[in-house]
Amino acid sequence: MARFVKRTSNYEDSYSENYQSMNDFSPKDSFIDLETYNSISEILMCHSIYISTYIQLLNKYINLIKRATALKNERNLMIKFVKKLRFFNNYYYFKELICVPEGIDHSEFEILNRNFVEIAHDIPELQIHKEFITEKTKHLLSEENAASNERVGTVLKRVISQNCKLLEVIEIANFMITSSFKQEILSKTMNSQLVLSNKIIESISHIYCIFVKFNQWMVECLNLNKKNGDLDIELLELVLKNDLNENINIQVSEEDDLLLQGVDKCSNLAEFNHLAWEWCDVVRNLLKNFDTEIGTVLNNDALNAKEMSPSDHFNAMMENLTIQRSNRHVSSSSFSEESEQNKPLNIPKRNMSMKRSMSNKRQHSNTHKNSRHESQTRNSSMNSSFY
Repeated sequence: MARFVKRTSNYEDSYSENYQSMNDFSPKDSFIDLETYNSISEILMCHSIYISTYIQLLNKYINLIKRATALKNERNLMIKFVKKLRFFNNYYYFKELICVPEGIDHSEFEILNRNFVEIAHDIPELQIHKEFITEKTKHLLSEENAASNERVGTVLKRVISQNCKLLEVIEIANFMITSSFKQEILSKTMNSQLVLSNKIIESISHIYCIFVKFNQWMVECLNLNKKNGDLDIELLELVLKNDLNENINIQVSEEDDLLLQGVDKCSNLAEFNHLAWEWCDVVRNLLKNFDTEIGTVLNNDALNAKEMSPSDHFNAMMENLTIQRSNRHVSSSSFSEESEQNKPLNIPKRNMSMKRSMSNKRQHSNTHKNSRHESQTRNSSMNSSFY
């Protein structure tokens, strides 16, 4: 009899808890208050700092390889990525306002009435308007714990969708500067000082995986709808696919274990805001250390690149050999080679010598073709006379 009563009480308690949870709003369905507004603003700022730090990395790398004329295409490609990242940064700094309460008069601000392209020519004025709207929004949300008409899930889904686009572009840029360019630079210049070190490559990969996990946490802790595919990240899909398939044992990144860790759902909005600030503190410290590492490593590489490396000694030796060989040629060829010697050569000298040998081969083949053509014309004339 006692056991029966105990079961009944447990059933009633569980029923009351389920009934209460069904009536309460989930965190993603809650309206944005001041605390949530501040946490989402900090999330946007962290991604903006990530973009600015990455742009600084690309700009320093562009300055490092700009003296190598053979790397003109690689430099132009990095400049294109810098422009693309600046385009993304406009969203985080100007376009995304999170919410606009009803107490703000839209007619007072051009940023609320016109497209960004129409007012982008005056960035200082635009920045003043954005800061004034931010202060006005915080003031309205702080009055008697007021909330906006924007829901947390709607705003975060919009923000995370933009984050996913940004992370896909950064992943391509990571592959470009850490893998693809490495082979091209070594094959074109034979100068290892122009290649990023393993230490900074590990930092680039680690910070990217942290931001991927950051966005994965925001999606899963609030149980946002991922059916449309706008919140998907390729790296996460590859890691999960390899983990589920027992026949595939491939390590996609150095942070596979981190990306496979589960995420607990937030029970309320206060818990989400608290964890969001902790995430932002971790990300800011990583970006601060990464910014210091960029300045230290790339500046040292720039100084070392100016000094003569063993490959430069090899190039100088080959240059002396080519000068001796050029004296044996006619005056026209020697004049062209002297003009080439005055220019800074950014490709290995042995490639230059191969060019000469190839040109000699072409000359030999041309003379061979001419003699062959003359013999064919003689044969054709003989055949024509025969007919």
